[in-house]
Amino acid sequence: MLGDIFTRHFRDLHTSDDSISPERYETLKYKIVGLMAVVTILPLLLMAAINFVEFQSNIAREVQNPLRVLLGKTRNTIDLFLAERASTVAFIAQAYSFQQLADERDLGAIFRVMRKEFEGFVDIGLIDAQGRQVSYVGPYDLKGRDYSGQDWFAQVRANGKYISDVFLGFRNLPHVVIAMQHITESGESWILRATLDTRQFDKIIAGMGLEPGSDAFMVNRANVLQTASHLYGGVLEKCPLKLPPLSYEPQVTPIRDPEGRDMYLTYAYIPNTDFVLMAAKPRLGALTAWYNLRGDLLVIFLTGVLAIFFVVSRFTGFLL
Repeated sequence: MLGDIFTRHFRDLHTSDDSISPERYETLKYKIVGLMAVVTILPLLLMAAINFVEFQSNIAREVQNPLRVLLGKTRNTIDLFLAERASTVAFIAQAYSFQQLADERDLGAIFRVMRKEFEGFVDIGLIDAQGRQVSYVGPYDLKGRDYSGQDWFAQVRANGKYISDVFLGFRNLPHVVIAMQHITESGESWILRATLDTRQFDKIIAGMGLEPGSDAFMVNRANVLQTASHLYGGVLEKCPLKLPPLSYEPQVTPIRDPEGRDMYLTYAYIPNTDFVLMAAKPRLGALTAWYNLRGDLLVIFLTGVLAIFFVVSRFTGFLL
């Protein structure tokens, strides 16, 4: 097709008479320049577009993978923190009798060992089958409290164990409850209940070493903040971000938050709890290197296009 066009134009030139204006030659020159430019630039443009998309995907993966790894490690740390303490409470509930746990001297000795081995325990108490706190060791006046109307009491009675999300309760301070039920062969039952200081979650999250402008926090499945967030609110406030879909493996998704910031949101649900660990990182900071490289590639591409036009124009002028 291109050869036919060239042939037709050259035939017209050679068969025309001498009275024809030189504009014919200029017209042919522009057509040849345009055709050669299209033939040379179109493959270059196609290659540049493919490379652009592929390189952008690779850069995104390079940015997102470290976020997944970091959040996955922190999720595992929180999961292990809770699992160790739940196992400890379960062991004590099984290893000691109701009478031993009802004696606050014995319970106090047990609790001192617990706190020595595991950080984060605030108090411990024995609750009978009717929901009454029989014995208590800790900084609050909770002995004799009736928990029979509490949601966590109903759940541990139904399921045998319970790890709460963060709530205030009688003490009016944020805390997490771990409760384990023990049922004897005779059918007698009781619940051993320990509470955890939520500041342990803050310590774990602070250990992520996030860059300035980034944020990490936990929410529950009602999308209520379980730890303080630098960007999105305090403990027990509603998180303004949409709760992401269920996934126990770390996922990264680009979002625009209510303040209009473009962020990478990394999240993972923590097994056997209501907690969701989330981290937000500004996309601009994460992709700074890509934006700089994209500008350089654009300059190189435009320079190449101008060079092609210049060479084609000069070459065509030489031929004609």
